[in-house]
Amino acid sequence: MSVLQKQRFFQSGHGPIYMRTPASRLIVTGLAGLIAGGTLYGMFNIGRLVVGNKP
Repeated sequence: MSVLQKQRFFQSGHGPIYMRTPASRLIVTGLAGLIAGGTLYGMFNIGRLVVGNKP
């Protein structure tokens, strides 16, 4: 499912209730972004540790 299809899906009112209002959509997107960013940051730090500890 492409982003455009998702947007059309949510805008037509078939999506979950929290995706129907723009404000809550922003909050959900922000939360998802924070989680994704935190995961990437954690992976980056772990990778740096692993590389740094190699003999």
